[in-house]
Amino acid sequence: MKDFKHFLQSYCEKTGNHFLEYSDTISIITLNLSNNRKQEVHSYLIERDGILLVEFMSKVLDLEKQKVDYKEMLQLNQQWCCYSRFVIYGGMLQCAASAHHAESSSKQMAAMLEEVGKLADQMELEITGEDVF
Repeated sequence: MKDFKHFLQSYCEKTGNHFLEYSDTISIITLNLSNNRKQEVHSYLIERDGILLVEFMSKVLDLEKQKVDYKEMLQLNQQWCCYSRFVIYGGMLQCAASAHHAESSSKQMAAMLEEVGKLADQMELEITGEDVF
């Protein structure tokens, strides 16, 4: 757990992004994106089926306020060749990526975090035309 927190803090220091520790296993990184846009990415260190996972999630939109084409979202999941996928969590359409903690390098975690934030922001802008999250 210490390694993951250290990675997040170090990443934010190097990139000039904002780090907020919510708990020992949950943090929020605010990514500074182009065109003065920002995107919050929640990072989790969680155990599933006895495996410790690193997970990044970023909100795209509130499903109660905005309609989406679920078939299109599933098709977009297939188009991405790296880490991200669309998920529904907490009534929100979110972009997410996860990997085994023990097998994740700092470089891989940084790529996951950035991809999740950028794709969530891109889809948020495409669908809502705003910078909500």
